[in-house]
Amino acid sequence: MTVQAALRALAGLDPRAWSTGLSAPMATATWSTTLEGFKAPPPQVDLSGATVLLIGSANVYTALLPWVVLLTASGARVRVKPARGQERAGAAIAGAVATAGGDVELRSWKGGADVDAERDALDEADAVIVFGGDGAIEAIRARSRRPVLGFGPRFGVAFATSADADAVAKDVALYDTRGCMSPAGVFVDGEPALDHFARALEDAERRWPAGEVSASEAAARRTRILLTRARGGHVREGAGWTLLYSTAFTPVALPRVLALHPRSALDQLAPYAPLLGTVAGQHDLRALRTCAVGEMQTPVHDGIHEGVDVLDWVRAATRA
Repeated sequence: MTVQAALRALAGLDPRAWSTGLSAPMATATWSTTLEGFKAPPPQVDLSGATVLLIGSANVYTALLPWVVLLTASGARVRVKPARGQERAGAAIAGAVATAGGDVELRSWKGGADVDAERDALDEADAVIVFGGDGAIEAIRARSRRPVLGFGPRFGVAFATSADADAVAKDVALYDTRGCMSPAGVFVDGEPALDHFARALEDAERRWPAGEVSASEAAARRTRILLTRARGGHVREGAGWTLLYSTAFTPVALPRVLALHPRSALDQLAPYAPLLGTVAGQHDLRALRTCAVGEMQTPVHDGIHEGVDVLDWVRAATRA
C-alpha cells in the first residue's frame, strides 16, 4: 500500500458524524488539514512482517491517523486501539486504510477491566506505541513483553505580535484548542493590540464555530477568567471564544481560550520545561518541535514525533 492510496481512501470519508464534539465546519477543516503534509516513508524503512499496536489518547480524533498511514505504507501490520469515545473515528480510519490495501485492524478493550482483550492485543504486537498519560504508558509498559514507545502529556506555546493575530487564532481554533500541539500561552512584546486578537478570534468563530465544551472545561475556563481579572489582567469574551491577557502563565490549554502574556512572564515557563513540546514563532527555547505561528496544529507527517524517528524505532524494536 502507498501513502497516496491511503490518503485517497481517507479523503472520501466524512468526519462530521464522529469527530468527537467538534462543530461540522471544524470537523471538515481538521480532517482536510490532517490529510496534508505527508512525506512517504524512506525506502530503507521496511517494516514487513512486523505487527505494531497503536494505543490512542483522547482529545484529538485524528492523532493516530498519520501513524496508521505511515506504518502500513512501510509494510507493517497495524492494530489500532482508539481512546474511549473515539471508536467510530478509529473504525472509519482503519476501514479506509484497509480498503486501500493496508493491513490494519481495530482492537478494543476497557483499560483495567478487559484484561484478556488487552493481553491478547499486547501478545500479538512486536512493538507498541502509546499516546496518553504517564500512568497509562507505564501500565502498558509493565504488561507488554515487547518494546513500548510512549508519548505523554505535552503543551505548546507561541511567540507572536499583533500582526500574527489571524495565525494565532487559527492555532487556537483548530481542534478547539485541544491536543498537545495547541497553544497554552502566547508571548508578546509589549502591550498587545487586544482588538486585533479579538477580531481574529471572532473571524475564526464565524468560519469554524466552536463545538461542545464539557462541564469541567467550562468551569476551568471560568476560573481562568476570574483569576485573570483578580490579578489585574484583561478579559475579552465573544460567542464561543475567550481572550485573556495576564502576567501569570499557566500551561493549560482550554477550548477556544487565547491566553496572551508579556515576554516578561517567560521565566514562569521554566518549571514546566520538561513538558514543553511545540513552540511557534521566533524564540530561543529548546523545543521538541518548532514551527511558524499558524502551523502549531498542522505538523508535517514525516515519521518524526517529539524528536523521535518513530519508523526507525519500530524497525529497531522489531529486529531486536
